[in-house]
Amino acid sequence: MIPYIRRKKLIECMEKQEIVYIADLANETNTSEATIRRDLKSLEDEGIIEMLQGGAAKLIVNERVKSTQERMDYKKEEKSKLGAYAATLVSNGELIFIGPGTTENWIIKHLVGKDITVVTNGIIHLEKLLNFGIPATLIGGRIDRKNWFASCETAIDQIKNMNFDKCFLGGLGISIKNGVSTSTSSLAAFNNEIMNRSKKKILLVDSSKFKKVARYTFASMKDFDRILCIGDVYSEFESMENITIIEPFNEED
Repeated sequence: MIPYIRRKKLIECMEKQEIVYIADLANETNTSEATIRRDLKSLEDEGIIEMLQGGAAKLIVNERVKSTQERMDYKKEEKSKLGAYAATLVSNGELIFIGPGTTENWIIKHLVGKDITVVTNGIIHLEKLLNFGIPATLIGGRIDRKNWFASCETAIDQIKNMNFDKCFLGGLGISIKNGVSTSTSSLAAFNNEIMNRSKKKILLVDSSKFKKVARYTFASMKDFDRILCIGDVYSEFESMENITIIEPFNEED
């Protein structure tokens, strides 16, 4: 197997499992462990994977973006706890923006009873907003059919006269070097404009996003007033002043 094909195979294996072991990769590719170690070292130098103790490795850059339904079900306990905490930061009388992601979706049920108005470009949020009777405005524009959000230039034009008290955003990846990143250039541009229009900027991060890099960066970690994290947080994140680590608690989903 030529090196290019072998390394592509290694990445495909790591996309299927969060952590893989050198011995398993050697068996999968019918290659020696020494060769696999050299391949992984090259991938690590390129910033694509992270080597772990015990002869293991995991992806930093995920080439495949999960579907909306996959992301909705993934890490849902963590996302629910993040959403519950984020809602405590919302005060009566505020105009808030909720990003289109599945992590942000878990904020909505905790906003019931608050005197607020929600603005969003997340199509997946509509059912909850309507069912819970929360006053809301949907930003329109070209719909991304895979991810269920509106994020074209028309949508950006619609928010240019809006002034948000707070925005709650997610991302597909977060890292010290590459900042907060997402799947499309249009959503990155839209998120950047939302942050410019917001007094307080709050990022929600579950443990699957740490040290991951998606295609388009829209902010650095320092651009956020608060970063709400849950799960095992890397030490370089934990030391940042704007990081808040959410402790687990029991909650009925």
